[in-house]
Amino acid sequence: MGMSVNQKHTSTGVKGPVLMDWVPGGFATVGVWTDGAIYGVEYTLDDVNDPSATVRWFSDPAMPAGTSVSKTTTYDFPVRSVRINITVLSGSILEFKVLQSSD
Repeated sequence: MGMSVNQKHTSTGVKGPVLMDWVPGGFATVGVWTDGAIYGVEYTLDDVNDPSATVRWFSDPAMPAGTSVSKTTTYDFPVRSVRINITVLSGSILEFKVLQSSD
C-alpha cells in the first residue's frame, strides 16, 4: 500500500520531515499548493532518526528556495525524507502533500 501525507501550515520555518517508505520500484509525488507563500522543498538521503548521522539536505531543483507558485515534482529515485522550508506566508495556508506508490 502507498503512503499519503497532507500537511497544512500557517507559519513560516523549516517543517518536520515526511519519512518515506523504502519500497522497491516506489515513486513519489510531492506537491505544494499556495496562494501567497515563498518556500523551498528539500530531501535527504540520510536517516533523520539516527542520532549519529550528519543529515544533509538537498534542494529540490523543481522547487528551490524562493519558489512562490503551486507546483508538483516527482522522485523516481529513493529518498529518506522530504521537508518544506517556508520563508514567507502572507495570511494564508500552505499545503504540502506527499504521495508515494508501493510498487
